[in-house]
Amino acid sequence: MIYKITCYFIYIAALIHKKQMHFSKFAVLILFLRCMVCISVTTAQQIQVISDSTYTLTFRPSKNISNKTLLIDTYHKTVFQRPQKDQANEVMLKLARQDGFRIDYINKPHLKENLQSGAILLIEGLPNEQIIVNEHPKAIFQKSPLSDAEVDNITRWIANGGRLFLFLSHYPNGSGGKPLLEALGVRFRDGGASHPNFPGINGDPCAWFTMTLDNGLINNNHPVLSDIKDQELSVKTARFLCATAIFRNPEDVILAFPKGTTHLAPYENERSELRETSDSYAGLLGFVFGKGKVIISSDLGVFRNQKVINGNMVYYNTITDPKADNAKLLVNCLRWLSE
Repeated sequence: MIYKITCYFIYIAALIHKKQMHFSKFAVLILFLRCMVCISVTTAQQIQVISDSTYTLTFRPSKNISNKTLLIDTYHKTVFQRPQKDQANEVMLKLARQDGFRIDYINKPHLKENLQSGAILLIEGLPNEQIIVNEHPKAIFQKSPLSDAEVDNITRWIANGGRLFLFLSHYPNGSGGKPLLEALGVRFRDGGASHPNFPGINGDPCAWFTMTLDNGLINNNHPVLSDIKDQELSVKTARFLCATAIFRNPEDVILAFPKGTTHLAPYENERSELRETSDSYAGLLGFVFGKGKVIISSDLGVFRNQKVINGNMVYYNTITDPKADNAKLLVNCLRWLSE
């Protein structure tokens, strides 16, 4: 592509030099814009997202897990809409199977008769349904895909011993779960989290967080991490990319966002203008609800096996990151939910 652009400029210069063509200002502008578009496309093509499913983690399977099921929602428009083609979750499912879980899919509404006893219900990415209620002037109704009956049934199912693993995402791919979050006492800010000490790719305000024991963003007192039986699965570093913001009780926090994290809220054609700063935002929460348990992630990428390639730079998103323990964190989360 660069070669092609260079040839354009050389060709134009040669024509002008030999006076074989007389360029109007308009013609020169068109040629210039065409070259700029080529350059823009070339720059955009430098950022690629590819699946990386070759990752392996060696650990001893849990003796406490037998016939546990990871029940994955494919009924709603989640990232598991077509699980056979969802390569970005291969490592997560492989690790679950390695630890003794059976993978099953639920392609029905989450009503009482469809929720399995003893299973972990996994919902990953739940965008709102955008319903246009008036074309002129345009008005869009953001409706959760979860029905009132589903929210009621899931909440009661958890309270009676069910287990929920819910993944959100930054705007507009996570707010469909808001009615369920409110039923579980979780506060939610739809948008993207930003912090000056954790810049995103190419200066994107959506932060790429690194949580460690040293910076205090990993809560080692949470039972997900404090009750680890197998020390080879200890978590010292975790990575978190471009998440929305959630918060509940401080003791529910597994992974915290740093103090002074700013939430960028979209409004008016999705421009990120509204800002709210807090010391209480979290990336990963885990708590007991009645007789059941809940883990909520404010981003679905935390356990996905993808690489983001930007020129010569490679970013892991994030379970395969060799400098982070996201894979170990996943195993511990599943074990805590299953106990």
